[in-house]
Amino acid sequence: MNDRDLLTEIWKAGIKKVHPDYLVPKIWQEIYQKNGGDYDHYLILGGGKAGAAMAAAFTRSAPPGATWHGTLNVPNDQLKTSDTIPNLSLHPSRPPGGNFPTHEGIFGSKKQMEQARLAKSGTAGICLLSGGASALMPLPAAGISLEDKWITTKILQHLGADIGLLNSTRKHLSAIKGGGLGKAWLDSEAARSGSVLTTFAISDVMGDDPSVIASGPTVPDPSTFESTLKKLADIGATNLLPKAVMSRLEKGALGKIDATLKVPHPLLKYILLGNNTMALEACSLHAKNLGIETRICYSPIVGAIQEATRQISFEIIDTALKINGPIVLIWGGECTVSVKLN
Repeated sequence: MNDRDLLTEIWKAGIKKVHPDYLVPKIWQEIYQKNGGDYDHYLILGGGKAGAAMAAAFTRSAPPGATWHGTLNVPNDQLKTSDTIPNLSLHPSRPPGGNFPTHEGIFGSKKQMEQARLAKSGTAGICLLSGGASALMPLPAAGISLEDKWITTKILQHLGADIGLLNSTRKHLSAIKGGGLGKAWLDSEAARSGSVLTTFAISDVMGDDPSVIASGPTVPDPSTFESTLKKLADIGATNLLPKAVMSRLEKGALGKIDATLKVPHPLLKYILLGNNTMALEACSLHAKNLGIETRICYSPIVGAIQEATRQISFEIIDTALKINGPIVLIWGGECTVSVKLN
């Protein structure tokens, strides 16, 4: 086996440990006994690039007699999985490889909000979130257009905004993010009868902050209109954003618009299924089992791609000067890039 094939095998070992087929069966009993009660019907909501795989794993692992319905916003190329998930709509919400909100994503998000509000007594809620869910689940707040969101996303990416600021801005321009989906559930007959909406997330965010993953559609939001405005000003965005966007953020900062969800609720639960650290540790274990020395570089690779490559280069050089013999260095993270505006 050549070095490239060896490293690919190690990488795949990490991916396997955070794949829904591995994560979900292990936790389903806990879901059913502790978070689903005695319910045998589930409303499944959410979205993400792993959405179809998560839903398939959940429905395959369900106890005998369980039924479900719902909507998941996924990239268009995941629809081929739909025949394995009866009664669950995998809604095509953007082309594969894209990262901008679409009208199709808005339609699917509206449907999810309606299904959450109309959930009947005897139904337990499940929200599945993974990387890409924030862009896949757009639902502009009143006065904000899809074009406003497009322009805002492009400007923030051009300025190199990190995922935290990007999602904080999205939350304050959205009806579903920042706990919006959770609020819809709390308005339902299901919630009034004591049913829980449990969110299960596979995190692509460093630090695994539930309010940042998918822009936190079911959890309290610690950010505010004021803090978001300040961070946008710090990167020079406020003079570039659409007028409607700035108007909403400024009104929110003055208390003229309802804030995002701020207080935890016992009927909104959250479970982290997998994250970057789990993948890194699985890579390391697999390499060690092959007899290869490894070192996980726990300092996350974040920020501008240029800085990240410099950091990686320095660590490689430093290790090469200190270690005799082969060693596998393992990094994880999410970099940002500046994108040219058309």
